[in-house]
Amino acid sequence: MKNIQNKKILIAGGKGFLGTALFKYFTNNQNIVWLLTRNPKNKQDIYWDGKTLGEWTDKIALADIVINLCGKSVDCRYTEKNKKSILSKRIR
Repeated sequence: MKNIQNKKILIAGGKGFLGTALFKYFTNNQNIVWLLTRNPKNKQDIYWDGKTLGEWTDKIALADIVINLCGKSVDCRYTEKNKKSILSKRIR
């Protein structure tokens, strides 16, 4: 991956395995990274429930890059229940 530097990056759903790796990579390359989450715990975390307008709308307007990792992990068995959950989490 080409180094991306000095960018403002917003990651929705960035608390999982991939989001954690991307956060580390981008912050180590001198970027500002914000994470949209339902459970903010750190200074870079911004509350977001996917339904309500809030501070996140300001950050998305400032972002150079937006990465959406929201929803149920696709790293699962594709049962009917899981397929419905994957789809519905991305629609809601």
